[in-house]
Amino acid sequence: METAYTAVFSIASVPCLPKLFWSGVAVGVLGLVLVVVTPWKLRGGVIMSLGLVWCVLNALGALHCSSLKRALAEGRVSVVEGTVDRFEPMPYEGHRNERFSVNGVTFSYSDYSQDPGFHQSMSHGGPIREGLPVRISYVDKTIVKLEVRRR
Repeated sequence: METAYTAVFSIASVPCLPKLFWSGVAVGVLGLVLVVVTPWKLRGGVIMSLGLVWCVLNALGALHCSSLKRALAEGRVSVVEGTVDRFEPMPYEGHRNERFSVNGVTFSYSDYSQDPGFHQSMSHGGPIREGLPVRISYVDKTIVKLEVRRR
């Protein structure tokens, strides 16, 4: 008989293009306007370049997120099942990653990470607790699906 689990996180439901991408577009457009319309050509060029760099970095993150979604959908993930042990919660104000292990596989993450995988710490409402029965699908220690056993 298979144990029943409830998914509390799946990368399949995470948008890959962050909202902040559009702020980079706005900064780039502002720089372009400064270059074309005002005498501040150099400043406009710098601002436009910063907006472009911001967009490229966000696009690279979106590609990484998409590859993780594809890996989960195609079953190209590692899976570990068991109880959470060696749990080290992240303090509310950060300054240290939250860490835990399941059957010898250790995970580490922070609320302040831009990583597309699971990263919600206990201090900010996350579900991970010492002794919690879980099933975790992961790619290179990035949690792409977190399931908690139903009681």
